[in-house]
Amino acid sequence: MVNEEFLQFIWGRRLFDHLNLRSTCGRSLEILRTGEPNMHSGPDFFNARIRIDGIVWAGNVEIHVCSSDWSRHRHQSDPAFANVILHVVRVHDRDVFNCFGRRIPTLVIRYPPGLEMRYRMLRINDMWLPCSQFIRHLPAPYLRLWLRHLQSERAAGKSARILKTFINNERNWQKTLYRALASGFGLPINRVPFEMATATVPLQLLLEYKHSRTSLEAILYGQSGFPGISGKEGPYVTTLRNRHLDLLDHLSGHPVPAHFWKFLRLRPASFPTLRISQFAALVHQHFPMLNRVLS
Repeated sequence: MVNEEFLQFIWGRRLFDHLNLRSTCGRSLEILRTGEPNMHSGPDFFNARIRIDGIVWAGNVEIHVCSSDWSRHRHQSDPAFANVILHVVRVHDRDVFNCFGRRIPTLVIRYPPGLEMRYRMLRINDMWLPCSQFIRHLPAPYLRLWLRHLQSERAAGKSARILKTFINNERNWQKTLYRALASGFGLPINRVPFEMATATVPLQLLLEYKHSRTSLEAILYGQSGFPGISGKEGPYVTTLRNRHLDLLDHLSGHPVPAHFWKFLRLRPASFPTLRISQFAALVHQHFPMLNRVLS
């Protein structure tokens, strides 16, 4: 029987029929990027790009066996699913809507016959590398070529991301390093909200207040949406909140919604609250640091 794990597997690896796709309501679909798998709470895939009726949408993808599972899991009232741009299912039995009442386009996924059986064989295989029985039949030159291709693809992807950041930041390497470091502090699963928060904080503002750890934490925590979200404020949190309010005119955007941040299955060392404090300490002690990196 088909399950969500199998559908997530074929979606993430583009093993489905992706030609001439249409949603259940007749809209044309083109899958530009399937997105990044999410093993934590929230949608199954983040940062997908889908062309719907000629317009490119960027957002998240949720996968279910039946479209009615959306309602069964109560996603229609969960703001964490507000940015879902495509609902991928095996069986369509009802239309679905997000917490704002917008109907989510639904794709009934199709895939080659026999794919599910091969997937099950790989899943029940108790070998250390389940695919080893297939790999050993491949010619050695082909494997070497494949590994070199994977290495080049990985390096090219990283270079492309840095270049895009460089262009989007006025071709300024100091700003590019700032954005790249912020992105890294969000790993493994909070990269996007970390990038969103620091995108609203000009580097020059951090440099202006780099000698005040309190001001740095007020800026970064404030734009991350954290001070006071629990409803229980101690003296230090109150100080951060008030300092953040004093500096609002110097910031270029709204704080990140609290539900964007993920804590589930993270070790305490990776909690975003700790990472934000660590990033503030890095700015306080070492910014600007381009020359240090180059040397």
